[in-house]
Amino acid sequence: MAPQIKKEGTPAILYRNAIDLNRFSNGVQNRLVKANKKVLVRAIEQLAKIDDSEKPSYKAARLRALLKQTKESLGTWRKESVSVMIKELEGIADVQAGFVESQIEKALPSGVLRSELNPAGYSVQTVAVSPDFAKAVVTKDPSVVTLRATGPFDLTAAQGAQLTLPNGDTVEKAFRGIASRELSNFKQTVRTGLLSGEPTEDIVRQLMGNLEFGQRAGTPLQAALSGDAGFKMARHQIRTVVRTSVNQVSNAASKQVYKANEDVTEKYRYVATLDSRTSALCASLDGQEFEYDKGPEPPQHFNCRSTTTAVIDWDGLRKKYPQLKFDDPAEGKRAAAGGMVPADTTYGKWLHGQRAKTKSGKLSQFTPGPRQIEALGKEKAKYFNRLANKYGADEAIKKFVRTDGTEISLAQLQKRYPKLTSITASKPTIVIKNQKQLEKFAEAARAAQAKETFTVGKIHSTQAVEAYVEKFGGIEKMTIETLKNLEAEGGLTAQNSKKMRKFLEKSNQVNNFAMSGERWNKKQVKRYSKKVIEDQLKTTQKAFDAYPESLKFEDSRKFFEYSKKAIKEGDEKAYVHVLKNILKPCGKTYSGYTTACSSVVNTKLRETSRLLTKKDIKEFKKAAKGILDQKARDLSNPLKEYIFKEKKLPSVSAAQDRDISWLSTMIHEIGHQVHFKGSGGAAYPFAFDPKAMTYVTKYASKNRFEQFAEAFTVYVLDPEGLQSKAPKLYQWVDDNLEKALKLL
Repeated sequence: MAPQIKKEGTPAILYRNAIDLNRFSNGVQNRLVKANKKVLVRAIEQLAKIDDSEKPSYKAARLRALLKQTKESLGTWRKESVSVMIKELEGIADVQAGFVESQIEKALPSGVLRSELNPAGYSVQTVAVSPDFAKAVVTKDPSVVTLRATGPFDLTAAQGAQLTLPNGDTVEKAFRGIASRELSNFKQTVRTGLLSGEPTEDIVRQLMGNLEFGQRAGTPLQAALSGDAGFKMARHQIRTVVRTSVNQVSNAASKQVYKANEDVTEKYRYVATLDSRTSALCASLDGQEFEYDKGPEPPQHFNCRSTTTAVIDWDGLRKKYPQLKFDDPAEGKRAAAGGMVPADTTYGKWLHGQRAKTKSGKLSQFTPGPRQIEALGKEKAKYFNRLANKYGADEAIKKFVRTDGTEISLAQLQKRYPKLTSITASKPTIVIKNQKQLEKFAEAARAAQAKETFTVGKIHSTQAVEAYVEKFGGIEKMTIETLKNLEAEGGLTAQNSKKMRKFLEKSNQVNNFAMSGERWNKKQVKRYSKKVIEDQLKTTQKAFDAYPESLKFEDSRKFFEYSKKAIKEGDEKAYVHVLKNILKPCGKTYSGYTTACSSVVNTKLRETSRLLTKKDIKEFKKAAKGILDQKARDLSNPLKEYIFKEKKLPSVSAAQDRDISWLSTMIHEIGHQVHFKGSGGAAYPFAFDPKAMTYVTKYASKNRFEQFAEAFTVYVLDPEGLQSKAPKLYQWVDDNLEKALKLL
């Protein structure tokens, strides 16, 4: 008779692990913040010792020395902080790997594990952490090399180099930025005070105010260390970097252990923190299960506290050990604000259980409770309870997150559901009893599908275009039907085309068409309301403001101000100038253009342009594939630009009677907008590699802007080819598109 295995529930410690990691990161944060404060406090104390009665030349010399010393001290703080992070992250990776290994072993039935009595049993596979792993995470130093042999699942420097903060920076770069900003703030305050003739005492007082030191303490050092305040911005940034890095490394170590034990686990479960500070994105992912490397992983954002846990493959174990009889272990408990809850409680269910209580002590149906209000805000919490009542708690929380991971605003919820009380519970499923009823519902479904909105932003055109494309049902139908045929190709083409359409919608994109040979005239001004320009300028400004200062074009900044002034003051001449730079028809030598600080893409149509059929799209894809297949590149001197035998996508030169090139022109110009909105037009970030296809066409080698736009065109028309032949180039385009969708 086969032995019965006693149920061993998942240990509650697995869910407390995230809390322990948070406490650990708090300790590291406090060390780095305290050291940073001391640097600034010493600088302020030295500044306070400078006497205003000293000779100007002597006073200036002392100030220069103080600024130099402060710069050096902040540089030392940065280097020491980097060393601390390398050491601490290496330790946390090693400890976390061991912790997860032990928890998998505890979760498995004892009869499955290898022992003297069961030599054929399973042994939990371990993961070694390379000494260079943490260094690569913090610095991404390309000179770091792992010298010792590693196993297939060990954490190495190569894997560490792949981990960056959510904004793409390394820990070292983040600390460098914090130190640089602090020094700049210190310099600016001192110099401004001196130029305005302020006494040293007032400058010191101002610096203390900037640092927000407690005013009751006797000295700056006492104030800084009192815990009342501190340099809030720097303190917040330091803690954010540390907390996010600890989360990232601990989850990377956990995942490697899971993958090393693929015989007993094929999936992981996303685990968010059950409290009011959890982001809507992590809340919507809580409890979901994914195959390894095929789903979202923490950290999803800065200060992310989510983690993962392995899903044991009990059915697989039963097949592998048929002699053993056991049930799935009973689930344990998980930590939550308000007390422990069953481990299978998802964030949505937990939050729904935080509704206000009635006088009788029962949960109210719709009234938000304090924790719901803390998590979502009072008005959004009302929507959540209504949606949970209709769709269930887990589906309700997902409706608060867009597909790009950003949170839905209250205004958007109000727009979707104008009347809160109209969100009622779903109607019971209708049972279809006969063929006639089946046909009736099928017809209704087809009608609903036909009404589904296919959004492509706004489409404008000149009168000449409207007259020409009338035979295709108008410019809007011509554009929409062409893009529908493009998405009908399926695969990555459909996926990337849909992402492009989402960008058109979120960026308030205006696709403007003019006929070949048309010229700009003031009459065209009347075709565009000021609101069109106002709307697209606001959208672009949102992304522009989110760029780092180093990525902002000065000419774009000036044009923004000029455009806003023209609209606000009603300057007709300036307004016409703005329109001309954004909407004028294309000239003889180019087929399309766009202006960086606008959201308008201009495309030229010819007398042979037409709606593209599915057959035309296949011709496009074939031509795009041909471009990537060309071998005419000079690799003998990798420092030279590539030499191309130029291949072009189908155009009027190849087929005078059927110009279909307007589509590739439009996609190319949309690519420029993706580049501007996603990174401010940042350059290709990867080192030159003669074996990688850095340019897809000769025109792409002109500059980084055309390089991106040409790659974006192939990203839409032949994404599989681009991903295969130029994976870094594909990733550059895809990352920019994802960033643009998040910034808008």
